[in-house]
This record gives sequence, C-alpha cells and structure tokens, in this order.
Amino acid sequence: MIMFYAPVIFKTLGFGSEASLMSSVITRGFNVVVTFVSIFIVDKFGRKILFLEGGVQIFIFQIVVGSMIDINFGVSGENLFTNVEANLLLFFICVYVAAYAWSLSPLGWLVPS
Repeated sequence: MIMFYAPVIFKTLGFGSEASLMSSVITRGFNVVVTFVSIFIVDKFGRKILFLEGGVQIFIFQIVVGSMIDINFGVSGENLFTNVEANLLLFFICVYVAAYAWSLSPLGWLVPS
C-alpha cells in the first residue's frame, strides 16, 4: 500500500508535487537495492531469520509511520509536518520498505519453489 500510494501519501503530507514524486522514486529505488541485499544474505542467515526479523521490523515501523501521521495530521486534513518531521517520515518509510524488500517480497516467491 505504501509503495502504490507513495506519491499521494507524500503529497498529502506536504512534500509538494515534485518532492512527492522524488520521494516515491527514492523509496522504489531503495526497494530494488535492498532486494539485492536479500538475495546475497538469504543463504548466510536463512529464510526463517529473515522472515522473523522482517516481520517484526514491518510491524514496528507500520506503527511508527501510522503514529506519526496520526499525531501530526490535523483534524481537517491540514498538514502539520515540519521539514525535519517530513524527512524523518520518509526515512521511516524507507526502513519499512527495506524490511519488506528483504523478507516478504523476495522470500515469498522462494519458499513455494
């Protein structure tokens, strides 16, 4: 959901049109890079560890991102994010994307095969 709606989420949070598209490009590029990390470390650590660690990380950062949006977003939908908070939110979304990219995304196809 975060990857699909990233431009809309970032624009709603006050990034502006160009910055929201750039933030979407950053998260998708980060997804590609971290997927390659998973390819190289799955044999060293095993699938079970990556699934468990990724699941815990996804759970924690979904709560963090959701809480930041809930706390900093106004009742009528006005943007209350400062520049630092918006960049911190982008970082937390990238950490969430990293967890998904090295656990559920590639390993979901590896396990059935």
